[in-house]
Amino acid sequence: MRYKRSIPLYIVDSATGCWEWQRAKTRHGYGLIRVDGRLVYAHRWLYEQHKGPIPEGTELDHVVCQHPPCCNPDHVEPVPHAVNSQRGRVAKITMETAREIRRLAATFRQCEVARMLGVPKHTVHEVVAGKTWRE
Repeated sequence: MRYKRSIPLYIVDSATGCWEWQRAKTRHGYGLIRVDGRLVYAHRWLYEQHKGPIPEGTELDHVVCQHPPCCNPDHVEPVPHAVNSQRGRVAKITMETAREIRRLAATFRQCEVARMLGVPKHTVHEVVAGKTWRE
């Protein structure tokens, strides 16, 4: 026999408008819900329930609040991965820095470029590979 959970899916924060997810979360704070036997991100599931399918080739960016536990469909927008990476709160570079990374990477190894500019090696790799900060 299954029981009904008394824990709500989310609680609305009247000050921010965030829908704060109350159930399972990833280690990064994103809400999780089981749908048809598989775990999905709560913000993606609620977006599709309220606004329809997420366009192909995009991911949802928490553009309004930058708060992973928020699952308010009005706080996210579908964007390409590169845009989401650039907007991310952990993004530490600008387009000018990305250009400098590409310029230096033509002469130096990526780990040396990272050390020179004080950015993570992964950031240099993503820029050089064209995965982020494309012109």
